[in-house]
Amino acid sequence: MILHLGGGECVPSSSVLMILAYKEASANPTTGAFLKKFEKGARKRVILDKEIKSIILTEKNGLREIFYSPISSTTLAKRAGRMELE
Repeated sequence: MILHLGGGECVPSSSVLMILAYKEASANPTTGAFLKKFEKGARKRVILDKEIKSIILTEKNGLREIFYSPISSTTLAKRAGRMELE
């Protein structure tokens, strides 16, 4: 299944490791440190710079990507059919 992240960006839902709410993740020092580590060696993709609402971490075939999306983490989790990701 494909997960639409906004702005025409899609990823296979099987590659999604984590969906985070941007404001909460940015405010938490532990999560911030984790994201900095994950970003090393990962491809960073900002979908729409205007209003970031969620962070999506993916990995497929050893390639890590971090997406910054204008769609809320709750909406993305529902789309992915994985409410446990909230």
